[in-house]
Amino acid sequence: MKILVTGANGFVGKNLISTLENIRDLKDRTRDVPSDLEIFTCDIGTSEADFERYCKECDFVFNLVGVHRPKDDSEFMKGNFGFLSKLLDTLEKYGNTPRIAFSSSIQAKLDNPYGESKRAAENALFEYSEKTGAKVYVFRFSNLFGKWSRPNYNSVVATFCYNIANDLPIEIRDRNHEMELIYIDDVINELLEVLMDRGHKQGDFYTVSVSHFVTLGKLADLIYSFKNSRGSLMVPNMTDGSFSKKLYSTYLSYLPTDKFAYPLNMHKDERGSFTEIVKTTDRGQVSVNISKPGITKGQHWHHTKNEKFLVVSGKGVVRFRKIGEKKVYEYFVSGEKLEVVDIPTGYTHNIENLGDTDMVTIMWCNECFNPSKPDTYFLPVEEIKNVDSTKKEVLVLGGAGMAGYVIAAYFKEHGYNVTIFDKTTVDGFNCVVGSAKDTELLKKILLAKPYAAVLNCIGLLNRACDEYRCDAAYLNGYLPHLLAETFENSKTKVIHISSDCVFSGNKNEAYNESEQPDAADNYGKTKAVGEIDNNKDLTFRTSIIGPDRLPQKNGLLNWFVQQDEVTGFTKTIWSGVSTITLARAMLKAVECDISGIYHLVNNEYISKYELLKLFNKHFGNGKIKINCGEGIESKKVLVNTRKDFDFAVPSYENMVEECAEWVRAHREVYPDYYEV
Repeated sequence: MKILVTGANGFVGKNLISTLENIRDLKDRTRDVPSDLEIFTCDIGTSEADFERYCKECDFVFNLVGVHRPKDDSEFMKGNFGFLSKLLDTLEKYGNTPRIAFSSSIQAKLDNPYGESKRAAENALFEYSEKTGAKVYVFRFSNLFGKWSRPNYNSVVATFCYNIANDLPIEIRDRNHEMELIYIDDVINELLEVLMDRGHKQGDFYTVSVSHFVTLGKLADLIYSFKNSRGSLMVPNMTDGSFSKKLYSTYLSYLPTDKFAYPLNMHKDERGSFTEIVKTTDRGQVSVNISKPGITKGQHWHHTKNEKFLVVSGKGVVRFRKIGEKKVYEYFVSGEKLEVVDIPTGYTHNIENLGDTDMVTIMWCNECFNPSKPDTYFLPVEEIKNVDSTKKEVLVLGGAGMAGYVIAAYFKEHGYNVTIFDKTTVDGFNCVVGSAKDTELLKKILLAKPYAAVLNCIGLLNRACDEYRCDAAYLNGYLPHLLAETFENSKTKVIHISSDCVFSGNKNEAYNESEQPDAADNYGKTKAVGEIDNNKDLTFRTSIIGPDRLPQKNGLLNWFVQQDEVTGFTKTIWSGVSTITLARAMLKAVECDISGIYHLVNNEYISKYELLKLFNKHFGNGKIKINCGEGIESKKVLVNTRKDFDFAVPSYENMVEECAEWVRAHREVYPDYYEV
């Protein structure tokens, strides 16, 4: 069959020709159209000789020529009616009477120059059919959309897609104006139907059986949602035949060539990374998890949430234990043999990297993560094997406090036997109640077990140091050295938390580990005195943020989540870590040879204003109003220059996010964070 396509370089023409070529070349075998096709293409650049030959030989004509926006209205009739007349005259010249399909417009009903030209062409075709007996197929198309349509011309869809994809404004005069839209693939399907002498006819005209009615406002909102999906990761409705599916495909065709790729938020720590890829409203989400060699992740179970794991690179094992039972089930997985592992409800589970390289796992979850209903409960599958039995004991001084509790819980969850020494007890832990000022009791506790480490989280903060100077001198300044001296001739490591406040901030540059503290206030002075700097023990200099079990505590995060409106200061600069990051760093420090003074920072800094914005995003659900103020200039920024400790401090957003994840996983401990 020889097919002539006029208007070959137009929107419909390009889509039709590409489909016919695929059929001809046997690339598309889904149609019942014969593949013995010879395709003649005609457009402005076609020579008269070729045009004559095409008219002489063709068996079928798709006349897709159309003039839409001429400089002069007279060109409508010349382009739309005039070309068709030339086509019919040339066919008659050679005595050829092929079937003809014609792309007219719903505007043929209207009395305007464009509509009149299309109506004149329609009538000419009907006369041709009556005269020759050849069948004609006249389509009155409404608003067509799809790839390759020219933006800022005659298609509102193409214009909106192009402008929004390229960060250009769009204009909407009436959001409630409704249009009938027809997708190009549906158009091509109907054109192929009439090629096979079928199709959907209503009266004198053939129609596209599928169309969509949408308002301008809804159209714009949908396209903006596509653009924003790179951030939200939400996949549009992809139901077969849906308008959203067709529109999204159209939108993607207008992306700038330098913006096909977009970054994802990788939640990274020393264990590897976890990255969400796509989310859906009713089919859950897909993520990729990368685990470093020897790392175990998971250790939790779900009531209703379920998952599928697929290891695509590396090797590992997925372990399960049914709640209330002791037996552990193992499934060994590898990128060498792709196998999906279902994660049933009611089974605590983990996944461990058994290889020497990173293990990459694709994870599907049946629901998107809901911070108000995480349905995730920590419970180890089995005893952690990586901890030497002789090094499983740790003592946390001040384990009831903000940092102390997180550190104690983190070590416990990683297989250590944790003893807490504080003024109050903490549920779920072996606790000794007492005061660190009772040196006799303290030493008794220190020497009670062969601790792998003593983690000192005791200290007085700024105001208390001014009010209780003797206590500040003892707890901040003397106590750390008492601990170091007690274990001087043992294998027990003391890890002490110091502060960036040992520096005045007058330098206006970052402070490294070797610089002399120069604080003028009592808090800074006493913390500087208390720093342990020897070849066995470790002092982490940093500043911390994190959740607190007790709502009356006035830590920054605790204070923030109780507010409706706050002011964040742009001149107050911070370079600390979350308490969860601190706990992870301590765990790694216990298990490796690191000592002296170490600046636990990521070598970046953030203003308190930007930090509060992160709090709002991950804890306040964006509901807390944050005003911007300069505040008093303060820049006690630390920089890490040591290269002997393989621990990566995450970005500030990742640290705030890990705080939120910690609260969700320990919901019963932080009831006042219930909205997280």
